[in-house]
Amino acid sequence: MRISVITPTFNNGVELSEALKSVVKQSEFMSGKLELELILVDDGSDPAHQEKLIGLQADMEVVLKLIRLDKNQGPAAARNAGIQAATGDWIGFVDSDDLWPEGKLTALWPYLISDEFDILSGKIRYFSRNGSSLPDLPFEDEANRIHHVHLGALLAKRTLFVEGLWLDESIRFGEDTDWWIRVREEKKSIRLIESETLIYHIHGKNMTSQNQNQSREMLKLLHLSLKRRRQNSDQIEEIPSLKSFAYPQIEVIIPVYNGEKFIQQAIQSILEQNIPVKKIWVVDDGSSDRTFTILEEFQKEHSKVEVLHQSNQGVSAALNLVLPLIQEEWVAFLDADDLWEPDRIQSQVEYLQKNPKSALIFGQFEEFEDFSGDQNRQFMAREGALNGLNRSTLLCKKELFNIFGGFDQSLKVGEFIAWFQKVRESGHEYHVIPKILVRRRIHGENMTAKIDRKDFLHLLRRQITQKRNE
Repeated sequence: MRISVITPTFNNGVELSEALKSVVKQSEFMSGKLELELILVDDGSDPAHQEKLIGLQADMEVVLKLIRLDKNQGPAAARNAGIQAATGDWIGFVDSDDLWPEGKLTALWPYLISDEFDILSGKIRYFSRNGSSLPDLPFEDEANRIHHVHLGALLAKRTLFVEGLWLDESIRFGEDTDWWIRVREEKKSIRLIESETLIYHIHGKNMTSQNQNQSREMLKLLHLSLKRRRQNSDQIEEIPSLKSFAYPQIEVIIPVYNGEKFIQQAIQSILEQNIPVKKIWVVDDGSSDRTFTILEEFQKEHSKVEVLHQSNQGVSAALNLVLPLIQEEWVAFLDADDLWEPDRIQSQVEYLQKNPKSALIFGQFEEFEDFSGDQNRQFMAREGALNGLNRSTLLCKKELFNIFGGFDQSLKVGEFIAWFQKVRESGHEYHVIPKILVRRRIHGENMTAKIDRKDFLHLLRRQITQKRNE
């Protein structure tokens, strides 16, 4: 796969070399995992700077394709010239005074190979040079990062441009904003990730720093968008905000053993979420009833459902089977006899938008009884909302399992509490949303129903102590 990276330049200095090197040094290019086509477009620089560009071209570790425009035409025209010369599958940009952060392509890699999206982007980190003031933006963390409109942060399929989404060369400021608006008007598929994909330098000479008419220009672009939509549709639809593409992508794991009675309801409660999940992994842990047959039929009807089968090894082994296969940033869980509330994911996503540093988010749950026949009724449902420090209410970053490992397969019960204890002891903060997100079914056959509640934590503590003393 080839990526063409385009840099427009006009009388730039040493910072240009830094910008290009930040692209070349991406590990995927260095290793040959991805092929780089580096294109530098000289937008009418004076003769002295033209000589410097020739020297830079000779000094680069990779082939640098140099395109020269006869006169200064602005960044939109320079980028379009680079796109016309590009041969890559994807187009990327870096301005001469910005940088690609280390690991940009690593973070985008899962989405590049999925071929599901037209545009990939992430957060922009704003960095001040020479003491210049940062723009007044609602930064999302202390590192001055934000999901924002900038071509340097994204990768876009080259076919988007070839099929007509060129940059408007009549716009001298805000051409990237105009392009983003038109992309959303045409409902192209966009994926925003939480990782930063551009380091934007503020140094007092930026075009955005000098422009005093940003609000006026933005109103003009929005007016043009409204005019286009009126011309192309009887109904004027509101274009989606950029942030709407930044919902965390979530994969879900359901372990199941002899769950023919309830597994369909469990999966359906995930499929009916207000905010959809990316994938549902269901692991049949050697069931002896009709569970696997039911799951195979379900998988044929629902593309998001992926069914795995293993010999009976227990819940931990079933969960650990899937964890290495998770590609998205977030993972959630559900026991096969429980149900998610329809707004479970929405509630946790809304919390994440307000608390972007969170990595562990729980919610409350309620219990309901579903006994039949002569089932054991000793384990009865408790009343009211219960704080859900359990697996079925958890939404967490997948990277935590990379750090702390999977679930302890030597534990027959309490495998989640043992894992969570390691995370909590390391100092990771967690939050319990004060809202019922999960309905826990009590039906007499629950695994935990066979263990007295008072003995459960005692048993777990004993097992953990034994493990530590081994």
